[in-house]
Amino acid sequence: EDVVVEVDAASGEVLRHIDLKEILPMEDGKSLNWTAEDWFHNNSVDYNSVQNTLTVSGRHQDVVAVIDYDSLKLRYLVGSPEGWSEAMQSFFLTPQGEPFEWQWAQHAATWISDNRLMLFHNGMYRSKNEDQALIADQNYSRMVSYEIDEANKTIRQVMEYGKQRGSAYYSPYICD
Repeated sequence: EDVVVEVDAASGEVLRHIDLKEILPMEDGKSLNWTAEDWFHNNSVDYNSVQNTLTVSGRHQDVVAVIDYDSLKLRYLVGSPEGWSEAMQSFFLTPQGEPFEWQWAQHAATWISDNRLMLFHNGMYRSKNEDQALIADQNYSRMVSYEIDEANKTIRQVMEYGKQRGSAYYSPYICD
């Protein structure tokens, strides 16, 4: 779950093979679900034609990575910078406005406009520290939409649904 393969739908020809280990450090941002065998756990890929980017959702790093489609260079990361090396800090966006909450163990990162990213925020543990991890009956999941200003490296939460439903709406894994 750390490779993206682009296939021509008509011919079946493999057009690109993208190894995420060549773009992201495996040892950074480890969630409580992280293992050496399943370090990223990609669960969605989305192409943004306006940005010309690929967006991948790494559940086991609690991060969404936005990658330049042509160069395959990392453009920015959506998620908490906690647990990431100093070399990666400049890729993180700065939150603006209230309310704002980072996602944890997310799925289904999808562009709904050229600068608005929507995802399902599972919320599993809500921490990278076992001592601060939330258990299921204290947790919740939500759908969240973020507005991203890449030029200013900022992110603003513009919509959410599910938090008000509490643990009755909690899904520790899957969902879209």
